[in-house]
Amino acid sequence: MAHRVRDMFPDGQLYVNLRGYDPQQPLSPGDALAGFLMALGVRGHDIPLDVDGRAALYRTELSGRRMLLLLDNAGSAEQVRPLLPGTPTCLVVVTSRDSLAGLVAVHGARRLNLDLLPTADAAALLRQLIGGRADAVAAPSTPPASSS
Repeated sequence: MAHRVRDMFPDGQLYVNLRGYDPQQPLSPGDALAGFLMALGVRGHDIPLDVDGRAALYRTELSGRRMLLLLDNAGSAEQVRPLLPGTPTCLVVVTSRDSLAGLVAVHGARRLNLDLLPTADAAALLRQLIGGRADAVAAPSTPPASSS
């Protein structure tokens, strides 16, 4: 979806994988903000050390810009809140396995629930992403023949 509307955001796009449900440690809002600030051209030594300072500078940098922000794989509303731009000229898309009800209630987010892909579509997507290995994963296992 994001690539279809990128022309509406001429000042750019920012993406971060928040790793909310990965086996690794989720990405902290402070680290995500530091990455965004660097992507926006802020030099490392100018990035505040605390999350509130980073969030304030981030919002200042985004002020007046028309940008698309993709916050992927969010684990919680608390992880997302500091990354919200505070300007109506930016569009934020958040993906999560959770409903993130706090974003809807407090920040006016609109939820779009997606259903599971049909099996054939899921298999086609896997083939596109990982090639022939998808067929090995999708093939039903055959029990070993018993010897009498």
